[in-house]
Order: sequence, then C-alpha cells, then structure tokens
Amino acid sequence: MRVACCPGVQTTKEQRKSDRAHASAELREQTLLELAKRDGSDLPATCRAVTEAAATLVDVARASVWRFVGDALVCDDLFLRDDARHTSGQIITRDTCPAYFAFVAQSMVLVARDAHVDPRTTELDASYLVPLGIGAMLDTPIWAGGLAGVLCCEHVGSSRRWTGREERDAARLADIVAVSMERSARRAVEERSRIILEAIPQYVIVTDREGRPVDTSAIARRALEEDAGTSAMSRFQDLELRSLAGDLLPRSQWPGERARRGETVRGEIVEIGSRVTGEKRWLRATGAPVTVDGDVQGAVIIYEEVAEEIRIERVKREVLAAVAHELRTPTTIVKGYAQRLQKTSGRTDDELRALAAMERAATRIERLAEALVDLTAITLGRIVLAMEHADLGKVALDAIGVAHGTSTHVVRFTPSATPARVFIDPLRTRRVVCELVENAARWSNAGSEIDVTLRVEDGLAEVCVADRGMGIAAEAQPHVFEPFFRAHVGTSNDVGGLGIGLFLAREIIVRQGGSIAFHSEEARGTTFTVRLPLDGGAG
Repeated sequence: MRVACCPGVQTTKEQRKSDRAHASAELREQTLLELAKRDGSDLPATCRAVTEAAATLVDVARASVWRFVGDALVCDDLFLRDDARHTSGQIITRDTCPAYFAFVAQSMVLVARDAHVDPRTTELDASYLVPLGIGAMLDTPIWAGGLAGVLCCEHVGSSRRWTGREERDAARLADIVAVSMERSARRAVEERSRIILEAIPQYVIVTDREGRPVDTSAIARRALEEDAGTSAMSRFQDLELRSLAGDLLPRSQWPGERARRGETVRGEIVEIGSRVTGEKRWLRATGAPVTVDGDVQGAVIIYEEVAEEIRIERVKREVLAAVAHELRTPTTIVKGYAQRLQKTSGRTDDELRALAAMERAATRIERLAEALVDLTAITLGRIVLAMEHADLGKVALDAIGVAHGTSTHVVRFTPSATPARVFIDPLRTRRVVCELVENAARWSNAGSEIDVTLRVEDGLAEVCVADRGMGIAAEAQPHVFEPFFRAHVGTSNDVGGLGIGLFLAREIIVRQGGSIAFHSEEARGTTFTVRLPLDGGAG
C-alpha cells in the first residue's frame, strides 16, 4: 500500500533543505570574507587560518600550505581536523615525485579523485598516501610573483569526487595565501630596510617624487628634527646647500633633486647649513633615483660627514698653491736665461740643443704651475676670471700656435663663416683649447690629423677638437672630468701627467656660462666640443 505525502510537508522539507544550503553558503562567504579582510602580513597566522577554513569548507581531514624552496616543497602549516592540531616542516622533494612536480609547475589545479591510481600522484603512494590513509587530493597552486606553493586538501579514506564549489573555494583560499605571502615579503623588506636605516652612521634621506622626505636614517632624523614640535619636512625646507667653492646651490642642483630627475650623484662634497640654527656641516653626497618599472618615484640620498677631510684637503690645497706660486719665479729665471743664451753667438749645436731642452722643460714647469694655481683657486673658491669681449676664432688659432707636441701631426683649422664674438677670459680659454689640442696629439699616432672646427649656431659658438686616436675606454668615460683622473694610467699608453687638465677645462668653461662635452670610441678617436654663448654686448 502506498502512502501519499502531504504536499505541505514536502514543501516544508524542501524549504528546510534550501534554508540549510543558503545558510551554508552564507557561512562560507562570511568565512572567506573574514579571511580576505585580514592584514595578511603575518604569514604563519594566515596559513593557520586558511588551513582550518579549508578543512571546514572543503570538508577534508587534512589541509595544508606548502611552499617551494628550490627543488622541494616544504610544509608551512598542516591542519589535522580530527585532532584540531597544527604541524609543519614536512618536505617532499622533486626527485621522489617528478610527475607531481612537473604538473604543479604548470600552475594547474590537480584534481585527483583516486590518488592511488592517478598518474600525477601515484608515485606518492608508498611513502605518503598509504601511510596517511589519503585516498583523494585537491591541490591548488599559490601564485605570488610566480609559482610560490600549493594549497593541499587531502581526503582520508577511499576515492572522492570533488565538486566545482570545492574547487572554487580552494582557489579563493589559495589566493588569500598568495596575498599574504606578498604582504609578508614586503613587510620583511621594509623591516630589513628599517633596521639598516637605524643602524648605519650616515645621513640617509629617501624622498618621494615631489622631493618630500618619506624615510630617514636615525642620525638624519635627529638632524632634521629641531624639537618634538618640528617636523622633518619643515626642517628640510630650512636647509641651504653650498658647493665646495662656497657657491649657493639652487634647489634644482641639490644632489637629491638631481637624483629625482634620474641622475646618479657620486661622492660630491657640499656644505649643508640651517637658516634657523646656523649649524653647518661638510658632507659627501651620493644619490640615485628610485625607479619602479622605469618610472622615477623618488630618490635616495646619502650624506657622510667629511669635516676633517675638508680641513686636511684645504691645508693641502693651500700648500699646493704656495708651491705653485714659488715655482713661478725660478722657472721664469731659468726660461729667460735659456732664451738669452740661445741668442748669444758662438754657441755649438750641442749647446743650442741643450738650451732648447732647458727652455722646453722650463715652459712645461711654468704651465704646470699655472694649472696648479688655477686648480687651487677653483677648489678654494678664489678664482677670478678676467672677462672681456673676444673673437673665439682668434683665441682658437692662438691655442693651436702654442700647443706643444703637435709638430708630428697635421692640425687643420676650419673657421666659422660668421663672427664668433664671445665674452670670456681669453687667456684661460686659450689654455682650454690648447689642452684639448695637446691631448688629441698625445693620444693619436704621429702623422695623423687633428681637426679644429669653429661653428656658430643657435646663439652659441662651438669649438670642436677631433682626433683619430685610440679613444677612451667606455668604463673610463664617466670619470674623464674628475680631478687627477688619468684614463690610461697603468697601461702601455700611460704618458704621465697629473690628470687635472680636463677638470680645469670644464671648470673654466662652465664658469664662463658655457659647457664642454665629448664623444669617444675606442680605436676610432675622440671629439671634444666647447660651447660658449655668443656675446650680446659691444665688441
């Protein structure tokens, strides 16, 4: 006999079933939402929360998070649901289960209904599956800047059919672990940076793209903060910087500002002073831009105390200046008598050659003394340029005429079609061009050509000195204008010298409102270009 069910009872049962499903779905969404809202920077805590949630939502006895370390998977957290217990530290190596590793490396979800026969997991049978009673596995890759690990849901018992909902829940939980891994790694980097900044003795200032300090070392923070009520930003605005020569630097030329524009600053010495307290410090500045995907986001600048070094350096410069001045008088006497004796009748050829050699040596010492005087004047901030209206073409021709070491080269001068009137220190500008011509002769073969070209365009007068010599090595080119730098020192091409000629050349040209640059290729030659603004005044 069949008993018919009451329609109202049937509806009530279906409703209760629907309500339970709805409540279960709400509970699942609430659990996932709460996990997603976690800070996530505490990776161990996140892993514990995720494995507990996975055991409940996917309904498995074992849920674990594994992390790739070289050719192995290391268990960061394993939750055993029946015992409500966490453990960690288990290791599975690639050589024990290459098929499993090969599949996981493809960043695909591994759905093994029967792990004992699935070709991707069967190699784990004897060492892992059978001892632990695992019959089915649902492994979801964790992607954090690359394949970082696996969220593993393991069913204890016979085989099992995994549902689409379970796969989706596992994927969302794996994403939560991935976010936590990234936040934890970022937190670790920030913590390391903080420890380093607190420990290092230099003044370190990190700025944003607008130049505002966003992080500082402990010593820099103390220097910037006048008192508890003064922010680092307000003190930063009260600073002023001066060059080694004492010139006030505009904000655009501060090392940090230049680094923020993408320039790398290497060991430049500046004086930093506070307009509020009057305190001053001599510091060596090194800076670099902070870039993200090629976009400059700010800058990091490091200042190091060099007060004692500056004091010693100034004493050295003073002594050097005194020596240079003292050399002038005896050198002038030797040169003058050598020239006079050469004009005396009755000299033998050997005597004349000796006197000519004496004159050349005296001239070399005289020019060296002049260079040292200019060097000390520039570095001590005492150089005074004798500015006047001049024809740059005539200055260049005079330089070619007095340049030494060019007798075995062909020096060709190409004048400008239009006048090149400039406002300069003619004597020092002649020395600059002379230095460039002599360098061209020094680093090119005898008999080769040296081209000196004068051009006028875009309000500038340009003197280009080009040779066909050995060129400058790429690694040496960034240092060419540094004082005492010699590009070929220690090589078979080293011909001596102090390495101050190009440094002086740049300083003299820049102080006249111009610029100097070069282009060089090894074994093909070098071209130096001096640019000076055309004279807008009276001739």
